[in-house]
Amino acid sequence: RARTANTPGVTRALQWIRVRTDDSKTKRGKEFELLDSPGIIPATIVDQSDATLLAACNCIGDAAYDNQAVAAYLCEWLMSLYRL
Repeated sequence: RARTANTPGVTRALQWIRVRTDDSKTKRGKEFELLDSPGIIPATIVDQSDATLLAACNCIGDAAYDNQAVAAYLCEWLMSLYRL
């Protein structure tokens, strides 16, 4: 089993994961392998909007940002997309 979590830093190295589906009609499943790799985020992010969107996706640790400010920015960003 692969370790998973809703926080950054769980995947620390490349790992192959075998995925299998079960087909109840034919009693035969399909199988494939998935390569999971750690993501890399630069130590400094020049564009603050990029950093805020990464925080909204939970890609940055909780101590690095104000969650209410991120939520407000995300709402404004989504509204601007809707107006397009």
